[in-house]
Amino acid sequence: MGMRLYRILLRAWPRAAREEYGDEMLDVVGRQWAEVGPALGPVGRARFWLRQYTALVRGRGAATTRGGGQEGMKTLLEGFRHDVRQALRTLLRRPGFSLVAALTLGVGIGASTSIFSAIHAVLLRPLPFGDSERMVVIVEQNRATGELGNGASAQNVFDLSEGAELLQYAAVADPYSYDLQVEGRAENIRAWMVAEGFLESLGVRPVLGRLFTAEDFISGDPVLLLSEASWVERFGADPDIVGSEIVLDGQARVVLGIMPSRLQFPGEVEVWTPRPPQPGDPGSRTAAYMPGVALLTPGASLEQAQAEADRIARSIEEAFPAAATDLSFRLTPVREYLFGDVRTPLWILAGAVGLVLLIASANVAGLLVARGLERAREFAVRDALGASRGRLIRLMGSEAGVLALSGGVLGVALTYGGVAVIRGLAPDLPRIETLGVNGPVLAFALGATTVSALLAGLLPALRFARPATALREGGRGQSSGRSGIRLRNRLVVLEVAGALVLLVGAGLLVQSFANVLDEELGFDPENRFALQVFAYGYEGNERVQFVNTAIENMMAIPGVDSVALTSNVPTSDDGVLAALDIDIPFTLEGRALPTPGQEPRAWTVWVSQGLFEVLGQPVVEGRGFRITDDANAPLVTVVNETFARRHFDGASPIGEVVRTPSGDSTVAWEIIGVVADTRPRGHASAPRVEIYRALTQSGSGNLTFVLRTSVPPAGIAEAARQAIWDANPDQSIWGTAALDDLLSERLAERRFNMTLLSAFALIALFLAAIGIYALVSYSVQMRRTELGIRRALGSPPSDILAMILKEGGLLGATGVVLGIGGALVTTRFMRGMLFDVRPNDPVALLVLSGVVLGVSVVAALVPALRARSIHPAEALRSE
Repeated sequence: MGMRLYRILLRAWPRAAREEYGDEMLDVVGRQWAEVGPALGPVGRARFWLRQYTALVRGRGAATTRGGGQEGMKTLLEGFRHDVRQALRTLLRRPGFSLVAALTLGVGIGASTSIFSAIHAVLLRPLPFGDSERMVVIVEQNRATGELGNGASAQNVFDLSEGAELLQYAAVADPYSYDLQVEGRAENIRAWMVAEGFLESLGVRPVLGRLFTAEDFISGDPVLLLSEASWVERFGADPDIVGSEIVLDGQARVVLGIMPSRLQFPGEVEVWTPRPPQPGDPGSRTAAYMPGVALLTPGASLEQAQAEADRIARSIEEAFPAAATDLSFRLTPVREYLFGDVRTPLWILAGAVGLVLLIASANVAGLLVARGLERAREFAVRDALGASRGRLIRLMGSEAGVLALSGGVLGVALTYGGVAVIRGLAPDLPRIETLGVNGPVLAFALGATTVSALLAGLLPALRFARPATALREGGRGQSSGRSGIRLRNRLVVLEVAGALVLLVGAGLLVQSFANVLDEELGFDPENRFALQVFAYGYEGNERVQFVNTAIENMMAIPGVDSVALTSNVPTSDDGVLAALDIDIPFTLEGRALPTPGQEPRAWTVWVSQGLFEVLGQPVVEGRGFRITDDANAPLVTVVNETFARRHFDGASPIGEVVRTPSGDSTVAWEIIGVVADTRPRGHASAPRVEIYRALTQSGSGNLTFVLRTSVPPAGIAEAARQAIWDANPDQSIWGTAALDDLLSERLAERRFNMTLLSAFALIALFLAAIGIYALVSYSVQMRRTELGIRRALGSPPSDILAMILKEGGLLGATGVVLGIGGALVTTRFMRGMLFDVRPNDPVALLVLSGVVLGVSVVAALVPALRARSIHPAEALRSE
């Protein structure tokens, strides 16, 4: 392929220079490739041919092959300048044609460059870790069900580290928060308490100061590492902060160093503190919520390390069967862990815009073919006057290059707008904050421009630079230009097929989005506002007093109708609001006890009286909690529909007793009600087994105030925060959010993919319609004499109209057939992006095929109406 393109580019040289130096240049390049090519990788091969092409285009080959080459190079460059000037004059004489072609390429280049900017920012930029190729993330997995946890437990990872020979620095990070006093109020500082080895696995260096040492984990001295962003925003980038103290949670901690701002792993963070082994770790093996990391030892493969981790998990399970049942560790390369959910959609979008660029280039190639048919006699005359084939190729290539360059400039301008659109539509993609128009993005735009010039100009240039073709296409009569029209037919058919592929993909995403929205949430998010606090450190009755005062303050806010509390609000995402998922084993009284460690588990939520009413979560059987369900009343619980369905098989659970562990014994809870299932992670998540407890009977410091309002939640947000600080200025706030905003964020990725792919599909369909319109219009123009004769022989206008519409419809139908085949292949890669719809959904294929056929006929309608109105005498007279 590389040598073939080299031969093609060589044809653009002047005939004399090519005859004198061409064979020797091909011989030299061929021998060099034979010597070094087999040993080069893909990047090396690309660099080799790029150097050869650059030298060839710039004329260096002639300068280095024999003496006197400088004059040849000068002649060559002068020829290129002349061709560019002539191309500009030719294009300016047809401003409409030139504008359409440049806009078409500009849209394709701008769309492809915009998506590349996102791919570069998210996937291609180097990771902020010392050795990302060896770094793995450790997550616990249930071996029996395959269910992945949110992380791992500290003790299990410690045992893994002790027993592993193929893993280095295996350690966990424990999410935490501290309070920092700012102007008399407590502000929340998000932190990670990291075990020894965690930062070593990341391989990062502090901007200032030093990392934790082994002594810091042993001594228990209050020390911390500060993030660069927090250092700049809160402390004015004062270098003297290193070695000084910061008071967090009322305790002075020494700042040891400043960590680089690019490090936001495992999540948003302002502070790192040491996490030595805790006394409660051995008894908390089921607390698998901490992200773990490790480095593969040099030379070890992921498969070998995974086998070793499986062996260690079996030994932990044998030693602790009740706490580590079906335990396994999943080792995931950090790049896959970070980008696994977004990599496929981004690459699919990249393929989509690549197809749009191809369609745009094919469209312009079709326009240039039409121009070539009109200029066929000109090319024949040039050939008769001695112009070489290479000169004709260079001339048409220059026109394509000027169009592509204009489109490239326009595409770069569109890229700035495209980047802004992606920023606005994009979900919380990793590293999306680095998205922008930078050097690599501009280099891609240049590459896309070059590819567009080659795709759009090479085929017409090679075709019309043949003297025999030029003479044949320059003929007159009914058959003139037929081979050129056949070429344009093929290009238009490919455009239609590509547009259908994109349209089917977009249609499947639209159907998926509609299916997701059809799922019942189990609660009403509209006009609900959530404010989360971690109310710890209170003594005696202080927390109850704080909660009651805060609720009174919130109820006094204009527009607030009611307030209730929960430990975990639906749709929380661990970003704005922490998702505090706690699953607890349980047994049902009166039934056979399961094997220890095999008990069923339920996600447990603590709520206040009135929470179900505030959320709009229906009680479908029994009752909810009452004010009388306090510490002096019998212990009661409410379960959800999934719990009742799974464990009571349609029978009523009211009055049944659930037992949960408490130390060495169990506690009995009577089921008093059943509430509707909720989808804890938004529309696309599945309901799960849930148990609800009353906060008045089983307290929790994890509190989320849920406010039902009669006004937009954004209007009461600041007043709600002030209500907390008025109740206790030392109480920090973890996060606030309107529930419908959280739901919108949950849908952001689907909306992002759907919107962009739909936009690309519509652009492709529009370009295909333009291609059909232009082709049919040109065909009508070329056949004016034939159509006039048909009219003179008695053909009614309706037959002429039907014949031309049939021509456009046939192009569309052929493209649809090819497009259906392409869609059946490509949509399989979208399986993970779809919800309750099959990739080969027949309804989507049929409906969208009909849309494309309809657009094809409509695109042919205007030239068909023009053909119907042709007067026989005028057609013959113009001929």
